[in-house]
Amino acid sequence: MKAYPQTIAKKILHSLESQKPFVFYRKSKAKEVMAITQNNSDLITTKNFDKAGFVMAPFERDREAVFFPSSQSEKEIFKYPKKERFSKKHKIQSKGLDKKKYLELVDDTIAYIVDGKAEKIVISRKIKKTYDRKQIGLIYENLLNEYPNAMVYIWNHPKVGLWMGATPERMLF
Repeated sequence: MKAYPQTIAKKILHSLESQKPFVFYRKSKAKEVMAITQNNSDLITTKNFDKAGFVMAPFERDREAVFFPSSQSEKEIFKYPKKERFSKKHKIQSKGLDKKKYLELVDDTIAYIVDGKAEKIVISRKIKKTYDRKQIGLIYENLLNEYPNAMVYIWNHPKVGLWMGATPERMLF
């Protein structure tokens, strides 16, 4: 594992351009961002979870998960970006439920699950934003800054798609 001399945003842009699968993530309250880049563009899946690597698993237990095997991936660690690098231009703004309505929705959701009507429900907000592909890394850096208590990630596989989020906060598609 090596520390990369570039900024996180530049490395994300380079990773997108290379068309190789990657994930960048920062665990809640951590000071470093982990990056894992697969060495090829193969779509590798698993159901067994018997090998080391990074897994992006669907909610349905019977479906295969996308897998970046450690044996075919490079790991890098980045220092958390400094706040002064952030721009309002790349900030994610959302309109939606106020706190009171959101908490009511959470209570209703918990009751629905307790009643046995569902096993799992994800409450989320969808934000649509037009952006230049070159801004994706800067948007990710802003999520790191805006959600210090969340697990913040960007995951991409050229054959599957790109997801970015600050869980349990926001998810960007």
